[in-house]
Amino acid sequence: MISPRVSAGHFARLVLVAGPQMLGDLREALSPPVRAALLGELDKTLTEVALADLPEHLADILAS
Repeated sequence: MISPRVSAGHFARLVLVAGPQMLGDLREALSPPVRAALLGELDKTLTEVALADLPEHLADILAS
């Protein structure tokens, strides 16, 4: 589902954030174009993190 949007340039960069088990499952399901668009991955569950606090968790990935 994501591939057409990536191919069409809807995303400049993608960061995949999920718990360790889900991250592994998602990696296996990604198409090559989506993998190529990934800026980085973070194996953390951030569902309880406030939106305002997300940049702190993503700082290292976004700095690259």
